[in-house]
Amino acid sequence: MSTKLVQKTFSRSINKGLVGSGKTLTIEKIKGDASARKYFRVKTGDSSYVVCLCDKEAFRTFTLMQKILSNQGVPVPQIIDKDPELGYLLQEDLGGQTLWDFLAGADEKQELETYKNILDYLGLFQKVEVALSPSKASFNQEGLFLEIESSRVFLVEKYLKYNLQEGELELFKESFGELCKEASMGPFVLNHRDFHSRNIMLSGGPVFIDFQDARGGIAQYDLASLLDDCYFEITSANVEKLKKYYFENYMECSDYPRFLRDYDLISIQRLFKAVGTFAKIYVERGDDSYLKYIDRSFEKLIDRLGKYPKYQKLNELLLNIKNEN
Repeated sequence: MSTKLVQKTFSRSINKGLVGSGKTLTIEKIKGDASARKYFRVKTGDSSYVVCLCDKEAFRTFTLMQKILSNQGVPVPQIIDKDPELGYLLQEDLGGQTLWDFLAGADEKQELETYKNILDYLGLFQKVEVALSPSKASFNQEGLFLEIESSRVFLVEKYLKYNLQEGELELFKESFGELCKEASMGPFVLNHRDFHSRNIMLSGGPVFIDFQDARGGIAQYDLASLLDDCYFEITSANVEKLKKYYFENYMECSDYPRFLRDYDLISIQRLFKAVGTFAKIYVERGDDSYLKYIDRSFEKLIDRLGKYPKYQKLNELLLNIKNEN
């Protein structure tokens, strides 16, 4: 059904004169991310395009954010044609190389320069007014803690099958509640929300995708998502250089130790949210392709948490949960 819909809607785009027609028309399903959106590569003659099929709300948020970001100069896919009733989006084809693909063959210097370039565009992204985002959600204390609770259910209870005792549950909620409070006290900027190596295409330069859920939060949220990527391990030396580069060029505060602490705390929240999402995809869809990223990410957040004596008991609890599985 989806392929037929793509063929039907793409033919309409041809009839509008928005794309050229060729002797042959091929439609290839593209493996998407963890979302429910469906992507197809459509080739006609020597031209190639990408079609996205999504529900009406995803269509609305994507097209609105695409226009806002494009006007700001942020590199995002260009929309050629659209149909809100059918959830049809015809976009330019950016090719198949993500940042993740590129990094597999990059040396340390190439890695550093590529990430600096991406951070420059992230700086542009974060200049967009938070109020312009169609999302009413926020990375305030409540928003961050809701994600923690979801991860507790899907990672700890349903995937790891660890039964938190009453005292453990109280410790978990109190400690993570305080961490989320601390990690939401800085000035808010617009955050991509899922800013990692698989959501950045390289097509003559970086192009950001999957930005429709952008929302307000501290500036370090997207930075931590990018540098503490669950899918790729940047060299530790480059991580420190990139933190400093971002701080010196895009942060208005002068307190670097505070900047680093906020980075660590939001990174812990982000990593726990991510591993919870991976577990949820497995529990709800039976898709185990993301499970391989859980151990390394879980270890990283525990290591990061161990830097702060205030959260020692939470760290011990998470270690216990991990070691029992």
